[in-house]
Amino acid sequence: MTIRTTFEQIKLYSKDPRQVVKHILSMPGCPPFPPSQWTNLVQWKYVDLAKVLKSAHSTELDPKQLHVIDDKVELSFRVTKPAGTIKSAADHNTTFTMFIKALAFVFPQR
Repeated sequence: MTIRTTFEQIKLYSKDPRQVVKHILSMPGCPPFPPSQWTNLVQWKYVDLAKVLKSAHSTELDPKQLHVIDDKVELSFRVTKPAGTIKSAADHNTTFTMFIKALAFVFPQR
């Protein structure tokens, strides 16, 4: 496949990018990637890696969260917090790898 194939694919996707993203998200093997950035990707626009990182979960935990049910039951647990801005090479590598997987999924010829 050639660059011409990619150009034709982008041209086709630009007719209804939202529908294209819905189709992509329903496909088996679809890599995790924020829907807003899928839209940018299929339109061959700038993909914001900070937004990609925010969609990923970090290994850091938020402080303990407490929930009370009917003043009788108290639930306490820790949850992962969303990753923030890109602060390190590891953050960049994580988001860029997610970008490359999404790009290869939509444009396998590239």
